[in-house]
Amino acid sequence: MSEKPQLDPQYNWIVRTCTNAFNVYLTMLHFTFYDNTVNMQPNTTLAEALSYPIFMLMVDILVYSILQ
Repeated sequence: MSEKPQLDPQYNWIVRTCTNAFNVYLTMLHFTFYDNTVNMQPNTTLAEALSYPIFMLMVDILVYSILQ
């Protein structure tokens, strides 16, 4: 396997800051969309209630794997 080229150490803080900011942005989107899309009425099924959080978990894992 080929290894990823390492960044110059002086740029590590920039990458960490941008990655953290992106993670905060994704988290804010999660809460915003989750609050607006999930209708927690008594007739909501468990599958409907869990579908969005599971989808966003998969998106998080995909983004995390790309950024690694």
